[in-house]
Amino acid sequence: MTDNLIPVLSVRNLWSGYGGQPVLESVDLEIDRGDMVGIIGPNGSGKSTLIKTVLGMIKPMRGEVSILGNTGVPQREHVGYAPQTELVDWDFPVTVADVALMGRYAKRGLFRRSTKEDRQAANAALDQVKMFELRDRLIGELSGGQRRRVLLARAMAHNPELLLLDEPMAGLDATTQHQLLDLLDELRVKGTTVVLSTHDLSCVSSRCDMACCLNRKLIAFGKPSEVLNEQVLGDTFGTHLLMVHLDGQAYALQHHTHSDGTPEIDHSDHEHD
Repeated sequence: MTDNLIPVLSVRNLWSGYGGQPVLESVDLEIDRGDMVGIIGPNGSGKSTLIKTVLGMIKPMRGEVSILGNTGVPQREHVGYAPQTELVDWDFPVTVADVALMGRYAKRGLFRRSTKEDRQAANAALDQVKMFELRDRLIGELSGGQRRRVLLARAMAHNPELLLLDEPMAGLDATTQHQLLDLLDELRVKGTTVVLSTHDLSCVSSRCDMACCLNRKLIAFGKPSEVLNEQVLGDTFGTHLLMVHLDGQAYALQHHTHSDGTPEIDHSDHEHD
């Protein structure tokens, strides 16, 4: 079997959670090289838990994760990760260039001095996300869209084969979202496999090769045209589903209301999701 025929990511009978309590139960899926996969589901459905388990940040309670045919501890040099921006300390006094350079740790180790090759790779990643001109700016001075671009540059700096993005488009306007998706398309053309969690059904429907519908268990996994239907979305979101159209995008949100009865729009995700 050639490398191109080996799934980039394979998850088999995965049970995972926190403090001995499962958040994910019996999840099975395979993701092929060069695909863009959108993970959707309500808050608490296990989207972030799945990403963190693939990364090795959470140890599976049962089952296994295989990256490029290798099980056990992930080979982080093959995997790039951009967390939710809410989980990053943006007051930390580092520059855009410093953050991008952190993405080289997977290849050179945490305590080894950065090389010219590291700096060139970090600068190339910043150039790809159109942040090179701001490389000397402190991260706390950036806008929301710029922050996501820097996190993406950090994830890309070591040229990973698998890119995991946790809610990369939350809070971005439609124009910035499209720019980010165009960038991800460029990476896919070069062979990078992209897995992202999102509440934006329009993104998954129009830009992703595969949709992963998750609510503690895998509800459906397949081409968006085949699985994003009323039955599957109802099973995925249950009574919590609220479809809201903003800036030409369709979001699946949990339904909360303000005291005056108007809907509260919340497409944030929880850390223990």
